[in-house]
Amino acid sequence: MGQNADELRRNIETTRENLGETVEAIGDRVSPGRMIGRRKNRVMTNFRNIRERVMGSASDTRQRSAIPPTALSTP
Repeated sequence: MGQNADELRRNIETTRENLGETVEAIGDRVSPGRMIGRRKNRVMTNFRNIRERVMGSASDTRQRSAIPPTALSTP
């Protein structure tokens, strides 16, 4: 056997803790509320990406506004 009773108890306790974390992770993964939240985040991220591709990002706007209007006009 090679293990005494205290070592076995510690191993059992560690295994129980790990199993508890695994069960919580599975529950979190299949929770309807969490599933909806993850889907909502994906949709919002995709929307932001499309909007930035079409309209540009806020940093693009700042860079454009830094150009003086006289530089844009033709002589």
